Amino acid sequence: MVAFGVLPMLYFGGVEMFKKEASKIRHKKRAKQIIDFKGLIDGKMMPTDIDAVIEYKNKAYVFIEVKHIEAKLPFGQKLALERLVKDTEKAGKKSIAFVVVHETKADEDIDLGECNIRRYFFEGQWVFPETNINIRDAVNKFLKSFRSDTK
Repeated sequence: MVAFGVLPMLYFGGVEMFKKEASKIRHKKRAKQIIDFKGLIDGKMMPTDIDAVIEYKNKAYVFIEVKHIEAKLPFGQKLALERLVKDTEKAGKKSIAFVVVHETKADEDIDLGECNIRRYFFEGQWVFPETNINIRDAVNKFLKSFRSDTK
């Protein structure tokens, strides 16, 4: 099991794999539009969204859900993340799902890389880190083992 309780800054060949950069959002006005699921609700079942997915070299998946620090992860979304991880692992890909939190004001952009991990689902269980670790460092740590130049 990968332990994310205490993670050092990770470097690959002297360069961080994921580092702080300028925003790559091309259509900021479109990104702010709400996607209303009202046309796809069937009783209690309705769609969910996942805020970020990284597919890495046909070897691994990282799923990321972002919540305000005061928000809870709904049961259906938690179940969907668990099943995504389990199903992609059945297909032979290592997978992990992170739930990260922020305290950003509603009128400001959220820097995903700086969000701290609240919990993650890996190898069939939810883990709650004992120390703060940002998602950038955790993703670097997880994907390091899949880089051919680190073996």
